[in-house]
Amino acid sequence: MKYVFHPDALAEYAEAVKYYANQNSDIAQAFINSIEDAVYRIRESSTRYPEIDEDVRRCMLRKFSDESKISLSLEIFGFRCVPSKTAARKHIDRVEITHAVYQKDSDGDLVCYVLPHLNVWARKKKFSLINFKLTESEQEWLAHELIEWLDLPAPLEQ
Repeated sequence: MKYVFHPDALAEYAEAVKYYANQNSDIAQAFINSIEDAVYRIRESSTRYPEIDEDVRRCMLRKFSDESKISLSLEIFGFRCVPSKTAARKHIDRVEITHAVYQKDSDGDLVCYVLPHLNVWARKKKFSLINFKLTESEQEWLAHELIEWLDLPAPLEQ
């Protein structure tokens, strides 16, 4: 399969490589490797990626920074409200989508409404992305982006 970078995309790519090289040469090389990996994946199966225009498809890059952990924290006006949770990036193994549900008590009475949310699991540690006021379609989009970015299997639905 033949591929061509749009001239604007090629200029943006060169600018990004220059930017990352000024930050850290290892990150610049990781970025280049990520682009080459994306080109390879597209050439292997281009129809796997969503078509955004005629003969144009979008492929998200896999993570290329040298960060080795993820964290989840809540900040309001710059103040950390709860201690942040952290986990090694290599331990992230799945994403779960939890749809909006009503919970009932043992008598069958409605007790509370549980918002739709995402859970990112790193081994047995759960990072819940809740209270972000995302619609279910936004939640599904975010799950898809996280899965692509982190190179994880398809999400589990609860």
